[in-house]
Amino acid sequence: MFAAIRMTSAVRLSSLRLSTTSAHRETAPASHPAVNAPKEAHGFTLVEQQYLAEYDSTALLYRHKKTGAQLMSVINKDENKTFGATFRTPVDDSKGTPHILEHSVLCGSDKYPIKEPFVELMKGSLNTFLNAFTYPDRTCYPVASANLRDFYNLVDVYLDSVLHPNCVSDPQIFAQEGWHYELEGEAEPLTLKGVVFNEMKGVYSSPDSVNARVTQAALHPDSTYAKDSGGDPEAIPTLTFDGFKDFYARYYHPSNARFWFYGDDEPEERLRLLAAALDGFEARQVDSVVRPQPLLAQPRVVTERYAAGAVEEGGEPKTFPAFSVGLKGVAAGDVEAVEALILETLEGLEREGFSATSIEASLNTIEFALRENNTGRFPRGLSLMLRSMATWIYDRDPFQPLKWEDDLAKFKARIAEGSDVFGPLIRKYLLDNPHRVSVRLVPDEKLGEEREAREREALAAKRAGMSKEEVEATIQATRELKERQETPDTPESLACVPLLHLSDIPKTITTTPTTVSIHASGATQLTHDLFTNNILYLDVALDLTRLGPELLPLVPLFCRCLTNMGTEEEDFITLTERIGRKTGGVSVSPFVTSVKGSPLPKGYLMVRGKATADKAGDLLQVFHDILLTARLDDAARFKQMVLETRSGMEAGIVGSGHSFAGSRLDAQRSAAGWVSEQMGGVEYLQYLRTLAKRVDSDWEGVRRDLETIRSTLLQRDGALVNITGDESVLRATEGPLADFLSALPSLPGQRADWNQTLDPASEALVVPTQVNYVCKAANLYEDAGYKLSGTSYVINKFLGTSWIWDRVRVSGGAYGGFCDFDSHNGMFTFSSYRDPNLLKTVDVYDGTIDFLKGVDLTPDELSKAIIGTIGDIDAYQLPDAKGRTAFMRHLLEVSEEERQQRRDEILGTQLSDFHDFAEVLASVRDKGRVVAVTSADKAAAAQEERPGFFNAIHKIL
Repeated sequence: MFAAIRMTSAVRLSSLRLSTTSAHRETAPASHPAVNAPKEAHGFTLVEQQYLAEYDSTALLYRHKKTGAQLMSVINKDENKTFGATFRTPVDDSKGTPHILEHSVLCGSDKYPIKEPFVELMKGSLNTFLNAFTYPDRTCYPVASANLRDFYNLVDVYLDSVLHPNCVSDPQIFAQEGWHYELEGEAEPLTLKGVVFNEMKGVYSSPDSVNARVTQAALHPDSTYAKDSGGDPEAIPTLTFDGFKDFYARYYHPSNARFWFYGDDEPEERLRLLAAALDGFEARQVDSVVRPQPLLAQPRVVTERYAAGAVEEGGEPKTFPAFSVGLKGVAAGDVEAVEALILETLEGLEREGFSATSIEASLNTIEFALRENNTGRFPRGLSLMLRSMATWIYDRDPFQPLKWEDDLAKFKARIAEGSDVFGPLIRKYLLDNPHRVSVRLVPDEKLGEEREAREREALAAKRAGMSKEEVEATIQATRELKERQETPDTPESLACVPLLHLSDIPKTITTTPTTVSIHASGATQLTHDLFTNNILYLDVALDLTRLGPELLPLVPLFCRCLTNMGTEEEDFITLTERIGRKTGGVSVSPFVTSVKGSPLPKGYLMVRGKATADKAGDLLQVFHDILLTARLDDAARFKQMVLETRSGMEAGIVGSGHSFAGSRLDAQRSAAGWVSEQMGGVEYLQYLRTLAKRVDSDWEGVRRDLETIRSTLLQRDGALVNITGDESVLRATEGPLADFLSALPSLPGQRADWNQTLDPASEALVVPTQVNYVCKAANLYEDAGYKLSGTSYVINKFLGTSWIWDRVRVSGGAYGGFCDFDSHNGMFTFSSYRDPNLLKTVDVYDGTIDFLKGVDLTPDELSKAIIGTIGDIDAYQLPDAKGRTAFMRHLLEVSEEERQQRRDEILGTQLSDFHDFAEVLASVRDKGRVVAVTSADKAAAAQEERPGFFNAIHKIL
């Protein structure tokens, strides 16, 4: 039997309270343009103002005089504007009240009295972020958009939702989002349904989630963190509607709120908008202080079980990459030794310290990330909001987490002086800190069955104890809830939601400056002249299609070897430190895609990196060394990587089963899907299990295969280079790039035979889980003869926010329901996430055709679908993402002319297109296959109800 062990220490920080009488001060340098911030406006008083040099922003902290609500207003030139409302919501039980409220307050409000304004915004907004978060001590409601009118629409809906929600007066919303008993007839079984209830069933099926929850509770046994604010599935059904309402009344008040604005919109307009929302409230004393955990007098040991499949014999410990130190896959007899090993290692680090190169690498990595401030598709304003909340929520200085220049400079100075910075910290906070827990997470093959049995027994007892009147009332409540869920809002009621208009949407595509040329080495080079704040973003793509199919499953591990095994001149630690000292990061991974109109996929080994322009040479030297001189001969290191990867795959299929099911379906219908399945799907997981044994029995054979991959792939023939940066960055890259490319060999080769697919089959992939992930798909190009039109993007978007959302999530109780059309290979896929149903969900997918045939959209509804689609394809991007997206379009052979054609088709979508597409989707109903990640019991029940539904049932875990 194998366990996961994690040893964690906690540190209590001092508190700096935010005072309403703080003196106003301005710290902006003279060179910063003045911000004419009103000291008093719209009922707000300016408490403090600071210039954040790190983000070229001015931050103003206000307090609302009437309610005491706090507002941080961050002013800068970022067009991607962000708003957020955060409430402190500590808990004293695990009923999931704040989580259910997070879902429920977005289901209609005074000003927007429709079922789900949140979904209506998803349908027709240009938002760059629209969601909500539940933490153990707070609940956040953030939105973002680069379009000013859209942004203010989002702000208005969210403010009314959190301050005036319908959920506190409508128990059906609580039933839908939280939990309810469902009984469809006297002869039917009593069941439990609810979106959050099923979401948390999925969470409790994930060992990593269980580990994190148990560790948090063990470290904070006497505080809100000891409970599960998300909700324990066994405790959620004990929450009453009255308890739900009381929690809202206690915490959802402006006096307990922290509001956030960020971006380039007008600062005083923010105050006006927020003041209008707060005018009807008076100040209130809200006891929401998050009380600190008293320090433990001595370390604790906690043992907990997690649901697992059959426990595999043999194997090695697997590392857990986290702040907490621990291992996965520890043999039962070695548990005690793990803690001793950790403490012994820390003693050595305190005594001997870290190497200068290791410290330099760590500092450079941190500083590069801070200066780059690259949050990807996550809005920068939201990232800063969450950072500020890390202190603000505890009544400490909200500005402090947003400032790092001075602290970093002081820290670097201490290092330069030779001060022993780390040893005393290791001693104080890790070795001599009794507030430490060792969590031992033990696999239990029967735990999942025990949970299911307890739920069945509780439901049976509840059903047996019901009077005739209670049965009739439950049947009636079930019927009424489903009727509500399946009855759309009227066009008149939907008119309350603020809309953009098609006239607000640009008619032409946005383009990224791209120059395509042939480098002297013969490689194809793409350059994108964009301002990147002196950072070089570089992609090198090497042709993968020469590699034989039998070696494809080894490619992901080969990629890891390049950066994790060292080179001829360096061990892997030294190499890692060099990458950290000289660059902003380097990665190597495979990339495979279908190309519309071609039966053959494209495949590349993608080498990606970033560095400041003056380090371009260092970056390309790293590329050279890892590709041409990486060691591939460390059997022990390779075995560790195999086991780590296998462990991650096993955790992934339990937590993200829809991705594995969808990949399986792609592999049945396209060569690119088959290749991806070999390198990242269920087939890859099976390969890893065999490979772990082969490393022991045939390491020389494995090493030869790795060398074959290198000699086959590492050549400049067919290579592509993608560079993003301004002119000075591009100039700095020219010489080092030429040297790098010339060092790559040029050898003749030919394309390998990748024209393979899995046998088409409907399959159940059995894992220990309390929920299902259900996918159904077909190829519209092959099965329906469909010719691509941009109208399909609109219809796909509409289905995901109407029929699939309403029937799979709202009335079906799943946490998520989706549909996706891959225009490159023709696959149309329905999928569900953390779903209590299996066959019923498939029936919803099949019902899509009749739904589309009968759909009747108003002009406003059609406009929303079109605008929402444009919002997706015009998603806000930072410069590196713009360059990489243009690179992907080049690889996929998508021209600017075709992009404009698709945009024209999207903007010209008509109701008749929806009706016509129904006939196309009939191919999914009639010819599609189903793959479900599910439990053994649920797979057997589906097979019993519909004999032959699954062609095969595979036990994966």
